[in-house]
Order: sequence, then structure tokens, then C-alpha cells
Amino acid sequence: MFGVPVAAVIAVSVVFANLSSRPSTMGPQALWWLGLTACATGAAFVSRPVVQRLAPLHFVYQLNLAFPEHAPQRFGTAIRRSGVRELERRLALGGSIGDTPQQAAEHMIALLARLTHHDRLTRGHCERVAAYTSMIADELAMSDAEKDQLRWAALIHDVGKLNVAAALLNKTTPPSAGDWRELRRHPAAARQFVGPLRPWLGNAVLAASQHHEHWNGRLSRGPTDGPDFDGRPHRGSCRRV
Repeated sequence: MFGVPVAAVIAVSVVFANLSSRPSTMGPQALWWLGLTACATGAAFVSRPVVQRLAPLHFVYQLNLAFPEHAPQRFGTAIRRSGVRELERRLALGGSIGDTPQQAAEHMIALLARLTHHDRLTRGHCERVAAYTSMIADELAMSDAEKDQLRWAALIHDVGKLNVAAALLNKTTPPSAGDWRELRRHPAAARQFVGPLRPWLGNAVLAASQHHEHWNGRLSRGPTDGPDFDGRPHRGSCRRV
């Protein structure tokens, strides 16, 4: 992913230099360098979208996950990233991410890779949560099956953000009241993504829809001085993580 754009820039620069001799006078020489720079920059921008199709490969290689039936091929999973938009359109029409837990798990990896680009400000958050939960699971001496479920729960907990506009997720200014209402939708939005995984992961899938819920069953608030999701004032109850 790093080498292809660099190679494209070098190749285009060499071709440009061979096809057009560099002038000896100052003015034409400045234009020649400007043309060379423009061609090299264009090569970088053109090659970048091509190699970005392999971006999920980097995400997949970082994972250590169990699957319902068998682990999918990493390269094949990364290539299927190009079909994520079709999957998102199907979900928008009320469809499912898979007919079986295995199919849903493979599609979920593609969606999680998509999330790393959709929500750039918190990129790597789900993976970090998974790392922390793995350490906690080790300290609690949980079984291997429970650890697998917990790792998946951590990774999928924010998948509902795919239904929140990227411009809002990557906004650098404080969210408005309307922004908070939109941001608060992401746990409920996750249900359509994680439903097909329920037969395999059991209650672990609830991490996606309940991770902003208080232990007393009320939903968490947005701004520090704002109400809870249900409009009632916050009374200091702790939150699920």
C-alpha cells in the first residue's frame, strides 16, 4: 500500500523527464519542474484508490478471531471490501449481512474494516477495546469460548456508527444538540448488523446495542450537562462499558 504509490510517482517522473528535456533558462525550467510535480502528484492520487482496496488486509492481519466454521482467507476477505457498499445498500433495504453465522462473521470483518475509514477520529478504537477485554478475560480466567465471544463483542460494539454520517463522526467542533441525537442512534442501529451473529455469539452481541446503557437500564447521555436518552436528568448511575 505504501510502495505502489511511491513506485507510480517514480515511474511517471522518469517518463516525464525522458519525454521532455529540462530547459536551461530559469523561466522555462520552473515550468518544467511544475509540470513534473503535477504529473507525480497525479500519479499518487490515481494509484491511491487502487491500493486502498487492500486496506482491509492490514485490518484482518491484526485480528485473532475464532469463526463459527472456519477462518476465511485473509486476502479474499480484503478483496470483498469492494462489495461493502452493496452490502450496506442491502442493509438499508432491511436485508441481512448473512444467511448463516459464518457468512455474517465474514461480512462483519469487511464492515469493521469499512468503519476504520468511516470514523477516522477514533480509528483503532474497537481493536484497542478488544485488546483490553482480552487482558481482562485473562485475569478473570475465562474459558477460551468466553474469550472468543468477548473479543467479538468488543470489535462489533461500534458497528452501528456506519449508520451515522461520516462528516458528523469526524467533526472537530463540539456536537450540537441535534448532533447528539444523531450520535445516540448508533447503538440501536447496530441491531440490524449483529442479529445474524446471535445464534453463535449469544448475548455477546448485545454489546453493540447496549454499550451506552446504564446498569439501571437507562440510556447514557451525550453532553456532560444533558439529559439521558429518555429525556430524564442524569443521576450518576454507572455505565456499561
